[in-house]
Amino acid sequence: SDVYKRQKLRVFSLKISGDNNSFLAGTSVDLQGKAYLKLYDLERQTLITSIPAHDNDINSVCFIDRNNSAMFLSGSDDTSCKLWDIRLLGSTKKEVGVFNGHFSGITCVTSKQDNTYFISNSKDQSLKLWDLRRPSPQQEDGQRMMSYDYRYSQLNSLDIQRLKKKMNSNNNDKSVHTFFGHQVYQTLIRCYFSPKHSTNSRYIYTGSSDGSIHVYDSLNGSTIQVMRDFRNRETPVRDVAWHPYAQLIISSSFQGLLSIWNHKTYFSSEDEDEVVRVDPSQQEIIGQYEDDDEEGGDDEEDDEDEEEYLTVEEDEDDFLMEEESADNDDDDEEGSSDSSQE
Repeated sequence: SDVYKRQKLRVFSLKISGDNNSFLAGTSVDLQGKAYLKLYDLERQTLITSIPAHDNDINSVCFIDRNNSAMFLSGSDDTSCKLWDIRLLGSTKKEVGVFNGHFSGITCVTSKQDNTYFISNSKDQSLKLWDLRRPSPQQEDGQRMMSYDYRYSQLNSLDIQRLKKKMNSNNNDKSVHTFFGHQVYQTLIRCYFSPKHSTNSRYIYTGSSDGSIHVYDSLNGSTIQVMRDFRNRETPVRDVAWHPYAQLIISSSFQGLLSIWNHKTYFSSEDEDEVVRVDPSQQEIIGQYEDDDEEGGDDEEDDEDEEEYLTVEEDEDDFLMEEESADNDDDDEEGSSDSSQE
């Protein structure tokens, strides 16, 4: 339908509400220097509202609750995350909360779907866990933005250390935890919470531009596991998906690889700095798919002779929890334990 077409605007992120009544689009900046959030009625195919939300491209949007399309989040290249409530927009179309703390553009925002927490990934190489009840006390003036292009440049270790010091001294940063370790270069790296069914959404996982997958603990802010596959050749892993019930993680890379990870074959290391090499016969990756259009007639013969390894760097054993028991008493006990920790 023509109602969805908007000249001179590109859509970088799109989400359908959990109630299937509407969908939300985040756009690029227009000629007047504003990027818009556009909320549409899915059944009537009409525009509900258009919000001049950010001063730079909106790279990611998400709804706070699957069952409610009234509240949503946006993350922008202006370094801010904003919370919106369509019921409170009024004529000013003002956000209900701003979350400042990043020093470069936001690549992804994801809600925990509990009406309390969300995460943001950023080009400043950090991932932050936020509490929706604790927005920043005042609006940033925009002077904190880093002046580098993440598509072509990278930060060195000294840059990262300086960045951490600036974050620690930033009184406007009300994030619960800040995670470093993964890399956010070249593309909009995504991040998510682990499944509620098997982990109670305790863990945060993200791809990385160095070809790895990082898993963080949302409760204590630690790094649980870093997974690498040498066959990926350090090309970006932009997106990762954790199966909602089975203990599987699927990753995609710019090399054209889709890898399926099985947690039951992970090997742990007593030394956190040690890299454990796992032979392919252990089936660390239980499935892998490549583009069939690539040339190479002797690839199959070469693969038989080539010894391939993957590495696993661990800080804890078995970060993936076993599936919840069907017994109601066990479910109640586990739920109460998780709630008390948070």
